[in-house]
Amino acid sequence: MHSLILHGRRSLELQKWRNFRVSAKLLQIASSYSNSFSSVSSVHVNLQDDRKGKTFTVSYLVDSLGFTRKLAESISRKVISEGKGNPDSVLSLLKSYKFTESQISSIVVEMGFDPNSSKFIEALYAVYQLSDKTIEEKVNVYQSLGFTVGDVWEIFKKYPTILVISEKKILNSMETFLGLGFTRDEFATMVKCFPQCVAHSAELVKMKIEFVVDQMNWPVKSVALFPQVLGYSMEKRIVPRCNVIKALMNKRLLKSELPGISYVLAITDQVFLGRYVKKHHDKELVAELMAIFFTRDRVS
Repeated sequence: MHSLILHGRRSLELQKWRNFRVSAKLLQIASSYSNSFSSVSSVHVNLQDDRKGKTFTVSYLVDSLGFTRKLAESISRKVISEGKGNPDSVLSLLKSYKFTESQISSIVVEMGFDPNSSKFIEALYAVYQLSDKTIEEKVNVYQSLGFTVGDVWEIFKKYPTILVISEKKILNSMETFLGLGFTRDEFATMVKCFPQCVAHSAELVKMKIEFVVDQMNWPVKSVALFPQVLGYSMEKRIVPRCNVIKALMNKRLLKSELPGISYVLAITDQVFLGRYVKKHHDKELVAELMAIFFTRDRVS
């Protein structure tokens, strides 16, 4: 009985992908449909609703979906400029989730997509490239690594490209992290929080992990809890900030031995400089730390 319940739940979860793919198939671009969604660049595209003949206009978004005019204008400019979509296809998709028209204006946000970005359409484009069978195969790969179908859906909403990454790339990524000392559970945590890490090259991952773990002595677990560090530039953020922290530690000017990794790397440059550099009264020290901070290509 338990296995039947799990099978039924899995089938319901996979239906989300099928609904997405069907809606993606409906997204036709008038003069360049046969080439691909991304082929439109210099040609003016008139996005039409096949069933009603309506163009993607601000009035449609306001009258039919209930968006504010400001938001409708923003979305209209975004979609038309990128040549990726038509309104009633998205409307049909949302209705397939049993939402009323009064709820549709907020559903994009509720599903985890920013209506001012193209991520919602990117998600449709991602599944457009895949068959139901391929989608299920990709989901199976993630399940074999310990993810549930629901986990994969949430990851997909954050990073639609996750679904088109090859099985070989996914498995190689896991092996890279395991080889650096992460557990399978920590790898799963990182992917859920920062799915882009799966797409990074092994060389880039190793360089960043070895720097923050071996040279800065942050534990592997701290990286697992803050995987966004993998998305930061070594030259522009990680190295200069870490050099400042090491200089302060050598001078014994930090209250604790080593601040948490997010306290050093997640903040803006302005906040970092205020917290670790400009607060000092010694002008020579401030000048020294500023010089270290702006020497961005040196690993001390």
